[in-house]
Amino acid sequence: MKKILKEDIDPNLINGDLVIVDGVFEDYVISVFKNAFGVIINQNLFENYHLIKFFDWNEGGDGWENPECGVKNCFYLPKEDGNKYFKGSIKLANKKLTVDDVSDIFSSLNENQEEDWWEHLMKDPNQKIRLDYYEDLHDKNKFLEYGDNIEVWVEGDGLEINGDAMIVDNSNDDNYLIKLPEVMWSDGGDPTHCGSKPKHEELCECREDEFGLETGKCWWIHLSYTDRLYLYPNRKGNKFLDIK
Repeated sequence: MKKILKEDIDPNLINGDLVIVDGVFEDYVISVFKNAFGVIINQNLFENYHLIKFFDWNEGGDGWENPECGVKNCFYLPKEDGNKYFKGSIKLANKKLTVDDVSDIFSSLNENQEEDWWEHLMKDPNQKIRLDYYEDLHDKNKFLEYGDNIEVWVEGDGLEINGDAMIVDNSNDDNYLIKLPEVMWSDGGDPTHCGSKPKHEELCECREDEFGLETGKCWWIHLSYTDRLYLYPNRKGNKFLDIK
């Protein structure tokens, strides 16, 4: 089996990513994964390994008593190709999915399962799916809408944004106005602002600071420039931004 398995480990996987594992891990014992479905829950304990919690595979361990693991549903697997113990693939399960596809995929995975683990995932407000701007939005003429919660990592106009935000508006292309948890300042000394329309002022919590400068919690970004983009399918609105 090891000779016919293709080594293919996605190098960009991070905590929270849903993954499909297909391969063999051989150390003191042999562990076989046949399109096992799981989520990455810890990248930090061992530098070169992911801790993956599986939903449909239980021949592993408890992740060294990691509280997110069950008795046998966790396993450490390598982050990169070439590991001498593992031969196979670890791939992002949802990179090409749109938001509309997610529930159908979870349902199909659960057709022969008695447990409702997929329903739990679909209701979890912290569950997120990775989006590729071109594959999931631009090429399919789909747009993120007002109130959608995202996690984004992007640099633009002297400001680096790395974290949660809410979609406020878009200009029918990849230029989106997003709301952040707090006022930020660019390296050029410009604060986040109030948007560009009268309706944005309240949404962006526009105010005048002690120097008479109008600041808000919004910023225009181009989604095509993002280094990382996730959508929280179970979140909507301001409350998850912990707005003060």
